[in-house]
Amino acid sequence: MALAFSTTATRADSPAIVFVVDASGSMGQALDGDRKIDTVKSALTDLVAGLPAETPVGLVAFGHRWKGRCDDVEILTPLLDGTSERAPLLRAIDGLEAHGKSPLEAALLTAADHLLELGDSARVILIADGEATCGADPVETVERLQAAGSHFAIDVVAFGATATATSKLHQIAQVSGGRRLEAEGGGSLLATLRQLVTEATSTGEADRGLAAADRRPGIGKLAVSMPFDAKRSLDSLRVSRITDGKLVKSISTPDSVSNHNLLSGSYRLTAFFATPSYGEPTPSDLGSISIEKGRRVEVELGAIAFYVPALNPDPQMIGLETTPPFPIDAVEVRRSGTGACVVRVLDNDNGEYNFLDKPILPGVYDIALQYKGVEGPTTVAEQVVVRPGRTTTVTIDSGIRFRSLEAPILAWRLLRHTESIADATEDGPTPPVGRQLALEVRTTTDIGNRLWLPYLVRPGVFDIEVTLPGREGPLLIAEEVTIAPGQILPFDCGI
Repeated sequence: MALAFSTTATRADSPAIVFVVDASGSMGQALDGDRKIDTVKSALTDLVAGLPAETPVGLVAFGHRWKGRCDDVEILTPLLDGTSERAPLLRAIDGLEAHGKSPLEAALLTAADHLLELGDSARVILIADGEATCGADPVETVERLQAAGSHFAIDVVAFGATATATSKLHQIAQVSGGRRLEAEGGGSLLATLRQLVTEATSTGEADRGLAAADRRPGIGKLAVSMPFDAKRSLDSLRVSRITDGKLVKSISTPDSVSNHNLLSGSYRLTAFFATPSYGEPTPSDLGSISIEKGRRVEVELGAIAFYVPALNPDPQMIGLETTPPFPIDAVEVRRSGTGACVVRVLDNDNGEYNFLDKPILPGVYDIALQYKGVEGPTTVAEQVVVRPGRTTTVTIDSGIRFRSLEAPILAWRLLRHTESIADATEDGPTPPVGRQLALEVRTTTDIGNRLWLPYLVRPGVFDIEVTLPGREGPLLIAEEVTIAPGQILPFDCGI
C-alpha cells in the first residue's frame, strides 16, 4: 500500500471524524427562534453521545474567541475515542460561542494537519453558515490538499446559509469528494449529521474485520523512497518500536530508494537532517507504520527544493559588494494549518545544508527562517504543495535591507498589510487594523550590527516602524511600502 500520509496503528481500525465548526459572529443570529450556534451545540452533543466507542472524534472551531481576528482557529479537542473519554469533547462543544470572523481556509488546513497521522481513514464534517471572510479561497486550498495526496473527504453542511454562501461552501465538498448537504433547523441539522456519521462509521466495519484477520506474526517489508537529490540533506533514517521506543534499525546516508525487512508490529519512522560542522542531526517525525507478515508498506516522500538567488546576487540588487550575510539561525518547514514545525535544519554558523532539497511527507507547508537574535520564525513562503515522489521548487527572492545610519535606532519593525472582508457581526464596533507583524529586528553589538543586514521576507505591502532611544513606543516612518517579488529592497528611513 502507498503511504501518502502516514498511518497510526492505534487508530487505523476505526475511521476518524473531525468536526469543523463555524463559530463566527453570524452564527449568533437567530434561526427558528434559537441562535444558530446553540442549535449546532445541541445537535453535536446528542450526536457524540451516540457514537461508537471506538470512533476517534476531534473538534476544530473558528471565530469562537475574538472579534475581528483572522487567526482565531483552534483544535479544541484532538482525536479521542470513547474508550478514552468523551467528556473533554462534550465540554468543548458546550463552551462554543459565536464571536468573530470566518478564517475558513485556515480551519480546513488545521484539520488537514491534524489528520496527517490518520491516512485515508479520516473524515471531515464542516458545519458553516457563510463564506470565508479571511485568508485565501478555501476551495483552492482544498484543491492543493488533494494535489498533495490528502484523500480525506470534506462533507459540508450549509446551516442556515444564503443560496450564494451554500453554493460556495458546497464547492469545498465537491473538490474533496465529500457530501453536499443543507440544514435549516435543529431537527434537520441533527438528522443530517447522523446520516453523515452513520455512513462514515459503517464504511470501516468490513475493513476492521479484514485488518484483524490479516495481522499475523512474521516478516514484512518497509520500502522508503524519495526524489534523488533530497537524500543529500539527510543524516539517517531511523525505525523504532512504538511499544517500548527501542531503535530497531538505523539507515545512515539512505539511498533514494531503500527496502528493509522488519518483524510484524508497529513502528515509528524518523528522518534525521544533517547539521554542518559536525552538529547534532535534527529529527523529523514521518509517522507510524504497521508491518504485517508478507506485506510491503511503501512510504513515498516528496521533496522541497529552494531557489534563493540572493545567495549569489547581483551586487546592484542589494547594494552590497559581496554576498550578503543573511543572519539565518535555522530553516524550518511548517504545516500550513497548525504551524507545527516538521523539519528544522540548523545553520550552525555554516549554512551548508540550509537550502538543500528536503525530503518530507506529502502535504501543504510554509517555509520559515529563524533569524539570529529575532524572536520567532519569519515566514518566507506559504502553502507549498508537496506531492508523493515529486520535488516542488520554492523561490525565495524578496526581502529588505536597511541602509546603515548614524542615527541611534534601537529596532525596526515590518508590518504586513493583510486582507479581510469587513463584517459588523464579526469585527465588532471597531474594525481591526489590517496589519500583521512580519519581522522585528533589534540592535546588536556583534560584528556588523544585525539591523543593517539583509532579511528575506515574502513579497507584500508593509508599514515600517522604528524604535528610538528615549521615545516611548514605536515611530511610524513609512506606509504602504511595496516589496516586490525578486527584490531585496534597500530602505533609507530618512532619520
